[in-house]
Amino acid sequence: MGVRAVFTIMEIVHMICGFLEDDKMALLSFACCNQVISETALDVLWAKMDSIMPIVPFVPE
Repeated sequence: MGVRAVFTIMEIVHMICGFLEDDKMALLSFACCNQVISETALDVLWAKMDSIMPIVPFVPE
């Protein structure tokens, strides 16, 4: 089984995201790896946000 095939197994992606959830930069880097991973990793990042400040610059005035 190739590396790409491993990341199509969502249980593995969820486990990796669980290990990375306390390191937001590592989780963001993981999310940027490919499209299959990004949805799950970004869901974890959004769930762990403790402030809305990171999205304030994107809110129209």
